[in-house]
Amino acid sequence: LIGRDKSIRDAAMKCMIKGVRLASRLGATILGLGALTAPSTHGGKDLVEEAEKNGIFITNGNSLTGGITSRAAIQAATQFGYNIEEERIAILGACGSVGRSVSELLALQGYKLLCIDTNDAKLKEFSTEMKNYGFENVECSGDPSRIKESRISIIVTSAAQAIVTPDLLAPDALVYDDTQPRNTSEDVIEMRPDVRIVDGGILEASDINFGIDIGLAPHLAYACLGETILMAKDGCLEHHVGDCTWISATNELSSLDRNYSTLKIAKFRSFNKEI
Repeated sequence: LIGRDKSIRDAAMKCMIKGVRLASRLGATILGLGALTAPSTHGGKDLVEEAEKNGIFITNGNSLTGGITSRAAIQAATQFGYNIEEERIAILGACGSVGRSVSELLALQGYKLLCIDTNDAKLKEFSTEMKNYGFENVECSGDPSRIKESRISIIVTSAAQAIVTPDLLAPDALVYDDTQPRNTSEDVIEMRPDVRIVDGGILEASDINFGIDIGLAPHLAYACLGETILMAKDGCLEHHVGDCTWISATNELSSLDRNYSTLKIAKFRSFNKEI
């Protein structure tokens, strides 16, 4: 909706510009975006000019989100008994900023992938690149309903509403949903008891008290917030905006591993309840 309606987009931008200025007045040097604030500002690029006026560096958190998703989705599938060497993994939103890095990382590791995206231009470009790189383990499609062909699905779309419904999922499916707002309908829990939903991109920060309710249990953080924390820990004063790649995602995973005592992948949760 923000992308289609200019008046809503302009109103959102005004709020976020106020946020940049408030961060500066409070003495912050790094400002992290989350949920739909990143896609509504072209991955944070629209805020860079205002940020630089106020001595602020912007991160959209996408690189760490992509890195964690590629790692944790495989960990979840393994933990819950799926044969990840044989299963084909469907990635819905595969050509978006986070989705592309997830697709690239998993393709490089040799997993069988069904990469799905409704953006025809991006899908065509991505498909061509995958062929040029010789990834015979990757198939591309513009049909979201094809996620029912895979028992393991990774959701990395940027829709403002639930788009993954009970009828779209394979029997005994595992869904790793890395979206905020959540793109998996709560109806799945009621209507598909055979399906397991895992909340994506959740980190544990045992030593950090955020001081506010961010919609998670105490000491848990979304990956976008995690990247902001890691940048502060590492003294990384640069903009992390626009699209991410498997290289930037790998760099953020390395930072996560270096700072394991501060941040680590949390125990798996489903609709904010520990599994």
